[in-house]
Amino acid sequence: MKQLTCEMCGSKNLVKQDGLFVCQNCGTQYSVEEARKMMVEGTVQVDSSHLTGNYLSMAKNALDAGNNAEADSYCNKIIEVDPTAYEAWFIKGVAVGWESTLGNQRISETINAFSHALDNCPEDKKEELSQKCKQEIEKLHKALLTLRMQNFLNRPNATDVAALKSDVMTIVGNTLDFLAKSGVDTDLFGRDLGYVILKAILTDFNVKIVSAYKGDDGRPGDYAFRRFITEADCCIESLKMANLLFGTDENRDLELYEMRATSYETMVLINNAVRDGCSWDYNFTDWGKSYFKKLTLTDSAVAERNKNNREWEANAKKWRTKMKQVEAAIEADKKRKAQEEAKKRQDAYWAEHKEEKVRLGTEKRDLEKQISNLTASQIEQVKALKKEKAAIPGQVEIEALEEKIRTLSAEKDALGIFKVKEKKALQEKIDQVETEKKAVQDRMDAAGKEIEAKIDSANKEFNRKILPLQNRVNSIQNELTRAR
Repeated sequence: MKQLTCEMCGSKNLVKQDGLFVCQNCGTQYSVEEARKMMVEGTVQVDSSHLTGNYLSMAKNALDAGNNAEADSYCNKIIEVDPTAYEAWFIKGVAVGWESTLGNQRISETINAFSHALDNCPEDKKEELSQKCKQEIEKLHKALLTLRMQNFLNRPNATDVAALKSDVMTIVGNTLDFLAKSGVDTDLFGRDLGYVILKAILTDFNVKIVSAYKGDDGRPGDYAFRRFITEADCCIESLKMANLLFGTDENRDLELYEMRATSYETMVLINNAVRDGCSWDYNFTDWGKSYFKKLTLTDSAVAERNKNNREWEANAKKWRTKMKQVEAAIEADKKRKAQEEAKKRQDAYWAEHKEEKVRLGTEKRDLEKQISNLTASQIEQVKALKKEKAAIPGQVEIEALEEKIRTLSAEKDALGIFKVKEKKALQEKIDQVETEKKAVQDRMDAAGKEIEAKIDSANKEFNRKILPLQNRVNSIQNELTRAR
């Protein structure tokens, strides 16, 4: 007969209490029948669901209370008993993640625990769990990046940039790889994470770095200028990390486009601050201190920064342009949908009012036919009047008189300068012919005005008849097409 041994923890210290054998090490209880089988057969399947259930409840409570180490410990007890307990794996992943520090990030342990959770999760719950894993990982990264940037902007240096780059590479490497394998959509995963970096720069660059550079009098020395260059360039590098998190996928996401454009624009602003910066020194004169610029960037350094600016400005412009294109597309899509919805409502209304639609349609066609007949009649009437105007007699007579004037003028011009009397006689004849011509033209103009008056009268009569008909057609059309 074998010695009684606890199946849960392996302890041999079991004591009978109130009719049950109780392990003094872990508290597991066995009935007399279970103990007998253990002593005879050396094994017994113990239902430990009550124990793991208690531990799971305690793990959840500890996690909710922010006791992450305690939650992790409870989960380990559950997993030791049941390695397939996916809920315990998930809680463990959350707990160890929130135990991370900048010096000891444990997100890789989180991803490992989440992987076990998804591997053991029932299929009908896997999609929901995948989303929860994504949300938790995103919150963890956001919290760590926020802390990283708070420390970063105090006095950024190459070590800070390297640490930030390590964080970002973990996100775009291990994290995105895990999420992709879990079937989670990661297109916009890095948007909010990249914004943590961008927002920190937008908020604190001028407050912490520029103010420290300029000092109280706005005339920094050599050390302050050199440090400013280093810190500003570190900020530019951090914005490059933000752009890496923003990714390359061109989604129709206006917030992401705004962040991308703003990050490049901010890089240009910081770069310009360095390019145009300097240190100051002074001399004493009879009037006091005389300040002058001392250290500035070399011509080649300025040229390099200008080159970078052109690249970043082009990128900013690209995303601003895409924003406008997407906004226009969204507006057009909204308008199209509104029109489609309006058309559906109209169709539904007229489906219920078919007789009214037929009546209005018939009336509209009759009116349009009347309008068409009146218009054709008006066109013919005006055409006839214009033809009558063009046929007014007198044009041939005017042309003959003009020819007579030209002949007389030629005779006058041919006379010598001393033929004054003859010239005067010819001029009198020319004036007489001009008078005759004017009389003919006046007669023709008067006849033309009479015809124009007839045309104007005909147009007014046409408008008087056509206007009410056209108004009724418009009213029917509005009724047929108005929003319902």
